[in-house]
Amino acid sequence: MIKELEEGIIVVDDFFLDYSDVRKHVTGLSYAGEVNPVDNVLYPYINTDIPARDEVEYLTDGGFMFLRLSPEGVEAPHQAHNDASMADNTLLIYLCEGPGGTSLVRHKETGLYKQPETEEELAIWQRDYNIYDAWEVTHMFDLVPNRAVSFPSTLMHRAEPVNGFGKTAEDGRLVLTCFYD
Repeated sequence: MIKELEEGIIVVDDFFLDYSDVRKHVTGLSYAGEVNPVDNVLYPYINTDIPARDEVEYLTDGGFMFLRLSPEGVEAPHQAHNDASMADNTLLIYLCEGPGGTSLVRHKETGLYKQPETEEELAIWQRDYNIYDAWEVTHMFDLVPNRAVSFPSTLMHRAEPVNGFGKTAEDGRLVLTCFYD
């Protein structure tokens, strides 16, 4: 089922036709860190062996894709962040069961909810991106296995729970991310 929540925000349940094969593939992979060539940040627990790539490319017309495992205790470089440097849109496909999901967030003090546009906004974001309570959740995409969520990459968001869960690809937070125009 496809739901458009508001302009540019789409949720698709039962995304992969054969989710059980996708799940088997992703839980059998190794998740070593990789440096993103766009922002030069080391992102831990990444793998780029994308299953059922054609199903994702059909929706995104290609794009930059990777699998990300977030086991308990993992620290993201930026809790509250946007993906505007990567592409126009962010697509997340949940490949696990567990708590949380992805929240769209707004800065409590300033109302900042998208990519900073001024030096002042950038400074505030840089000061507070890893302060959980500096941000309020404006929308929560619940983590449902085989659910795809697409939204404009300029929107501030964060993975929930921020410190991941589980220990391995079998029981940890596992998401396929795609950035596309």
